[in-house]
Amino acid sequence: VGNWTLVEAQYAAILSVDPMNTQALYWTGMIFYKREQYDQAVKYFEKIANLYPFDYDATIMYAWTNFKLNNLREAKVLFQKALIIRPDDASATEGLGLIQ
Repeated sequence: VGNWTLVEAQYAAILSVDPMNTQALYWTGMIFYKREQYDQAVKYFEKIANLYPFDYDATIMYAWTNFKLNNLREAKVLFQKALIIRPDDASATEGLGLIQ
């Protein structure tokens, strides 16, 4: 087990120097997602998705985060986009199944 507060602080330091560092954005988003702080997580995944629209990892996490926030319309569009990036993706298919 690690000290996730220290990890989060390190990513914050990286983002203060390089606000578009996709690794720091993604993993900061994941920390918030795992804490169920979806309102915080969504901001990080959205930045990556806007920078790299066909990045699967950011797109699927952006979709799931929107799903958890009950933004079902946005989540549906993002799950569909994830399927364009990775056809037959199990995670995106599961998400769409939960919405429809």
